[in-house]
Formats: sequence, C-alpha cells, structure tokens
Amino acid sequence: MEIAPRVRVTRFGDGYEQRTPDGIHTMLRKWSVRLAADESTVKAADDFLRARAGVEPFDWTALDHRPGKWVCRSWSVSYGPGGGAELAATFEEVAL
Repeated sequence: MEIAPRVRVTRFGDGYEQRTPDGIHTMLRKWSVRLAADESTVKAADDFLRARAGVEPFDWTALDHRPGKWVCRSWSVSYGPGGGAELAATFEEVAL
C-alpha cells in the first residue's frame, strides 16, 4: 500500500515553507494488486476492469480491511504455459 498525502506547500524567500492539507480527502490509498490464476479467472478480472475503463469507480475492500471506492487506470495481463495467467494492476482510491 502506498499513501502520499495531498499537501499544498507555499515557499517563502527565507527558506521557510507553510504546508496545509489540499482538500478534505487528502489520505487516499494506492495498492499494487496481482492475481495469478487460471486464464478464465484472469479474463473475468480483465473484462471487469475494461468495462470500467479507468473511469467508473468500483467497491473493493483492501488488505487492510478498509473498504473504499477505487479506479484502475492501468493493468497488464500475461499468460503462461499450462493455462495459467496473471493480472497486475494498480488500484487508486477515489473520494466520492
């Protein structure tokens, strides 16, 4: 899991800087997700992500057991011998 709080920074000439939160939901999470399974399971996951096209959020409960709304802007699928496949994706939490 990656968290990068959104912060506004104002820098002044003497090296001093002022930091304030940038909005209400500033602590959104990002997860790298891997699914290694048979081809049909990976295809179903790929179809699910394609249907949302990086725009429509979906419900997902992360491994920290905290549910949220997520988008997936990029993912990759690879196929191995014997009918196995893998999907690697980045889920980004969105504030609604």
